[in-house]
Amino acid sequence: MRRTLTLAAAIAMILVASHAVRAHAVCDRALEQPQRPPVVIGFSADSAELTQRERRRLERVVPDYLATPDLKLCIIAQADGQGDGQYNRRLAERRAEAVAAVLTQAGLSNKVILLDVGSADESGYHALERRILLLEAAR
Repeated sequence: MRRTLTLAAAIAMILVASHAVRAHAVCDRALEQPQRPPVVIGFSADSAELTQRERRRLERVVPDYLATPDLKLCIIAQADGQGDGQYNRRLAERRAEAVAAVLTQAGLSNKVILLDVGSADESGYHALERRILLLEAAR
């Protein structure tokens, strides 16, 4: 039984990792191709909480996304370069999840959402690094 559980956990980790690699590749291509201007969502330092203003901005873009056939939407998240890298990556994940939650609550299917999470390489321009970009991927 224990061996079966260990094997199942290993398979789940591989599936999650392969989805993350695919999302990263798709979102990298989205950064390079012509598209609508990205939606940029900002966050306060050390926070994954969306302000009411940012929530409303996200809710307003959902009808446009719903009208887009074969949509794939990249949520590209990062934290600033200050502090522990692992903590910052988890913070970026929480920010991406918060944005995805608002989008799905407003009617967008979670099947079209790709999360691409990272952290800043440098420790400059902290406020600019605490952001989420929403980009349409190639259809």
